[in-house]
Amino acid sequence: MTLKEKEKIQKKKKAPTDQSIKKSKPSPPPKVEKTTEPDWKEKYIRLYAENENSQKRLAREQLTRSLMANKAFILDLLPIIDDLERAIDNLQAANVPKETQKGLTLILGNLHDTLSQRGLTPIKADIGQEPNPEEHRILSQLPTKDEQLQGKITEVIQKGYSLHQQIIRPAQVITGK
Repeated sequence: MTLKEKEKIQKKKKAPTDQSIKKSKPSPPPKVEKTTEPDWKEKYIRLYAENENSQKRLAREQLTRSLMANKAFILDLLPIIDDLERAIDNLQAANVPKETQKGLTLILGNLHDTLSQRGLTPIKADIGQEPNPEEHRILSQLPTKDEQLQGKITEVIQKGYSLHQQIIRPAQVITGK
């Protein structure tokens, strides 16, 4: 083989011929995903539902934050209510005009009404009632002559309260032994 023949062979290998061009297939165009109308509707419905869920979650979080702020404020008010109740009880024993007693009782009643509108309810702790460990904190057990009061509440030391069905301060009681 001569040099010219070798060059011709190499050129044939490198350069595509008309036949080789016809035989090779063109590369397919990139696939474009076509979305149909139901796909768009489904995406819209999902996004709408996600948006609604986010709004509901934010509303719940905001309500929880406001309840927690109310809880802290009400917890600060409870000792004041206790003092006012003790003052009214002591006024009846002292020689204080009935108008003053009645005025303080009205103020206490208005305070209780306002706080009950905010979700505060007193925990029931009556003498003779069985103590509930979730609602009552037993401070001590004292011997009692009445057998019916054994294991039951004999005295309420401090009222308990719940806020929106959640106990914020259990009632402090003494039970019979």
